[in-house]
Amino acid sequence: MKKLFSISMLIFLIISGMVVINKRIDDYFTNLLYGDKTEVSLLLKDDADCLALINSLKKISEGETSVSQYFFTSENELTIYDTNPDFLIKGRISHDDLATNYMKNKQKLLIPNYRYHVKLYPLDKIKNMGFNSVFYVSGNVKEVCDTMRDFGKVRIKSQKDITSFEDDQSTLLFLANLSGIVSLISLMFLLMKQKRQNDLMRLLGRKSYEILNETIKDLIPSLEFSIGISATLLFGYASWKNLVEYCSRFLVSLLLLYACCLLFILVIIIVACAFQMKTRLFLSYNAFFSKAAYGFNAAFFILSIFLVSIMFPKFHQEYSRFKEQASRLERWEDAKNIYQTNLTNQIDRMDNSAEVEYDLKAKNLWEKLRSNYQTFVVFSDNFLWTSGQNGKEQPWYLANPDNKSLDDRICSVSGRAITADKNYLRLSKTILSDGKSVSDLKPTLFTKILIVPKKYGKYEKEIRNRYMDEFLFQLNTDFKLWKKRERVPKFTHKNLKIEIVYAKNGQSYFTYNPDSGDNLLSNTVKDPVIKLFDDYQNSLSYGNLFCLNGGFFFSDKHFGKVYERLEPKLRESGIGSTINFVTSVYSKKAELVQQNKRQVACSLIRLTVLVSGSFFFLFAMVAQYYLLHEREIVIKRLMGCSFFRILNGQIAFFSGVFTLSFIISSCLLQKMDWLNLAVLAFLFIGTVFASFIWISYDVLQKNKSSPNLCVKYFFPGTSCAGDANASMSVHYHS
Repeated sequence: MKKLFSISMLIFLIISGMVVINKRIDDYFTNLLYGDKTEVSLLLKDDADCLALINSLKKISEGETSVSQYFFTSENELTIYDTNPDFLIKGRISHDDLATNYMKNKQKLLIPNYRYHVKLYPLDKIKNMGFNSVFYVSGNVKEVCDTMRDFGKVRIKSQKDITSFEDDQSTLLFLANLSGIVSLISLMFLLMKQKRQNDLMRLLGRKSYEILNETIKDLIPSLEFSIGISATLLFGYASWKNLVEYCSRFLVSLLLLYACCLLFILVIIIVACAFQMKTRLFLSYNAFFSKAAYGFNAAFFILSIFLVSIMFPKFHQEYSRFKEQASRLERWEDAKNIYQTNLTNQIDRMDNSAEVEYDLKAKNLWEKLRSNYQTFVVFSDNFLWTSGQNGKEQPWYLANPDNKSLDDRICSVSGRAITADKNYLRLSKTILSDGKSVSDLKPTLFTKILIVPKKYGKYEKEIRNRYMDEFLFQLNTDFKLWKKRERVPKFTHKNLKIEIVYAKNGQSYFTYNPDSGDNLLSNTVKDPVIKLFDDYQNSLSYGNLFCLNGGFFFSDKHFGKVYERLEPKLRESGIGSTINFVTSVYSKKAELVQQNKRQVACSLIRLTVLVSGSFFFLFAMVAQYYLLHEREIVIKRLMGCSFFRILNGQIAFFSGVFTLSFIISSCLLQKMDWLNLAVLAFLFIGTVFASFIWISYDVLQKNKSSPNLCVKYFFPGTSCAGDANASMSVHYHS
């Protein structure tokens, strides 16, 4: 029993210590990021000059004024862009360098690196990531807001959106509470065991404080083991998390934790010893303390089984829901290295000649990037969510008044349709019905290709007619200067053909747009009509390609340097002055993805802890029953009674608790939950079987002992040849 107490106490101290360390560092981390900062939302104007905004913010960021943006770029990575990064660094740093917690020049961020690998950049490096709408401002907030109003609509938030760590801490707290209960029950077991030895010392005339002193001494090795090992492991945990230099933030709290634990244990021992002094010598079966311990454990056992039967279905549903959400968000995980360009200094698009010049440069840039990067094109404007006539949020193709019928939604260009190139189709692993590869598709100047789900075969004629009208309109109404420069012929119904290729039904396509899709969680479109983006587009298709939602995407693994690597190509194409930023696709939903992954992990841990905790309480219940009836069980076993006969009362009690729990949970849920029944049956059979194995082994070991050893076991401190009066007293009181 001492081993169980030592191990459970060790687990309690380790988990509680981790909670203390994490909480103190989280508070420090949160205070550094958000403590003295005001959250400001900025909705940029369409023609906002972002470079001018950055330069204006840098000019006013002197002294104690600072403007920051935070990007949680993966589960354990945080990127900060700041107009005054010196605030967050110990020492000075060049604004052209990257600062992390472990730089070669030994300069360190004030921000702990235990949960997130933090990277710090000056704000002008945000061109490699892209603006978001939230800024964190410290210092002269009014001056910063006045500056921002020249570039868009400003709103100061009364409450900050602070990233929460409650899920992680709640799970650790649950584990700490469970291990604490285990430690308390184990301590009660030990004190019950110790009563025999204490009674013997009372019989021999030892004083109360001497008995208390001996009881404490008997527990000191277990406490030394738990405290020593836990302190060592917590130091290792702090070192592993790179938190040793922040020890002043949590050391006092850890010492307070240890002191409170020792004080609580001391109080329990004093109360137990004081109570034992008032009971009859060698009283075991009817002692109030023993019954209280047994009742305490029985109550927790019953409570845990009821919790399992009632909470397990709830936790399982929660886990299934989070798991489903995680599966819908999987495609965002694959978008970590995907970026979009962003037009920030747009030309005068009312000037036709300037528009055509820009469109030609955009086409040239697209061709260059295709040969140097992994690129693809997909835009899904028809699936952008908007408010419908009834005020309900829905995709645009449903809100569009032109799409009045199901036929319109399927056949119309403004219906369930997206535009994509062959690279995107390959990335999406599109399967064609005829077994051919996407690479075999050969669009030409006079041949447009549509990829249509097989189930829409009956609409082929209507789809062809509607898209033919759209293609002819786009190509023939283009700018005269564009048609002259690109030598675009006149298209007619006779020379323009539409080739319809059928795809297998049930295929989903990821939009890479958090505001687009059949739903806003998965951002996928199922069974759309796909218009193939080929090399023969009209001018505006190229002109809009590099807008934020224009449909052009590219892959680059060089985080933090993406725009800088792209910049030479922009200059070569002559379009560099209009594209000053790239935007990370993943960053648009990074926090949601990370939060959902934490929720999946935490809900799984809750399920595991709930079941394992119930397993322990059942095992402890059997163990305590055996402890309180040890002599009776050993003697009955020696007389040939079976374990089932000896423990049939306990088995009946367990069966009743499990059955009643299942009935109550089924009534509350108003349905028969077979998974819950299977879990309860597994708990019942598994724990009873494991407990009986342990009891049978222990009884077998004792039955192998000689009668002298049995007497010594049941009455510690005595011997068969010991003091006659003591033996008589033992015999009388037992």
